[in-house]
Amino acid sequence: MSVEHRAQPGREGIPLTLSARAGEEAVALVVADGADDAQLAQEREAKPTPAQRVLAALEGAERPLRMRQIREGCRMRTATLVQVLADLVRSGAVVRSEQGWSLQPALPFPSADGPKGSRGSGSGKQGP
Repeated sequence: MSVEHRAQPGREGIPLTLSARAGEEAVALVVADGADDAQLAQEREAKPTPAQRVLAALEGAERPLRMRQIREGCRMRTATLVQVLADLVRSGAVVRSEQGWSLQPALPFPSADGPKGSRGSGSGKQGP
């Protein structure tokens, strides 16, 4: 804990650097301390990207979410959220409906036997 006295001069010589998290546009000033650089890098890498945050919010939802709900849940700027959602729609991970945004429903994995009642050999030719 520290105590601040307005009559005392401030600390001088504090090395600062601009730091940005992966996948985010915003930057922040952080104390550049050689011993802490590795720890700061590990913390930055451990934090989820905006896309990961949006996907996590949608995974936990029981129904499609409105943009405002996603933005408030992820604590994200609207401009960033719009870009992330556009990227996720392009990649096929997320869909938009009249009810809101949701994860792309998983398609059933086709069985090795093909459709039920199919007896083809895979050559495309019909049997007698």
